[in-house]
Amino acid sequence: MSTNVVPLHPEQPPAPERFAITDDRMATWAFRKLVLARQRIAEQQAIRDAEVQRFDEWLAQVTRSDVDTSQRMTALLEEYARHRREATGEATLRTAYGSVRSKAPAKAGKCVVVDLDAFVEWANAAHPELVEIRFVPKVAEAKKVLGFVDGAYVDPETGEPAPGLSHDPGEVSFTVDPDVRDPRPFAPLPEGA
Repeated sequence: MSTNVVPLHPEQPPAPERFAITDDRMATWAFRKLVLARQRIAEQQAIRDAEVQRFDEWLAQVTRSDVDTSQRMTALLEEYARHRREATGEATLRTAYGSVRSKAPAKAGKCVVVDLDAFVEWANAAHPELVEIRFVPKVAEAKKVLGFVDGAYVDPETGEPAPGLSHDPGEVSFTVDPDVRDPRPFAPLPEGA
C-alpha cells in the first residue's frame, strides 16, 4: 500500500503578475518591441503579397484565351437567345449543355426623375400627394447659434433652453503610433525594470 496521498484539490501555483508599464523607460521599450513586431508582420505580408501577385499574373496569362472565349461565347449565346425570344416568345433557351434565361423588364418600365426641381414644383401645385416634405435638424448650425449654459443649449436672445438637445462630451481616444524610423534593434527590457 502506498503512503502517498493525493489531495482532492491540489493548490494551484500563484498566477504570475501581469506585466504593466509603469514608467517612460518601460514605455520606450514597449514602443520598440511594438515597432519590431509590426515590421515583422509587414515583412511577412510583403512576401505574401509578392506571391499572390505572381500567382495572379500566372493565372491571367494561362487563362487569357479561355477568358476571351468565355466572354465571346456568352455574348453570342445572349444574342441568339434574344433573337429567338423575339421570334418565338420563349424566355429560355435550353440545350443539353446549358440554358440562357431572359427576363423582361417590368411592364410599366421604371419611372426615373431626371429634373427634380421641375417635378417637385409641378407636383407641389398639381398633385401635392406626390411630394414629401422632410424636416432635418441642422445640428452643426444649432451649435453655432445657440449658447451652452449649465449643461443645456439655450436661445441666446431669450435664455430659453432648446428642447430635444443634449450635450455629449465624448470620450478621450488613444492612438498608439510608434515611430518606425528608429533603426536601433530591439533590446530586451533590463532586469529589475
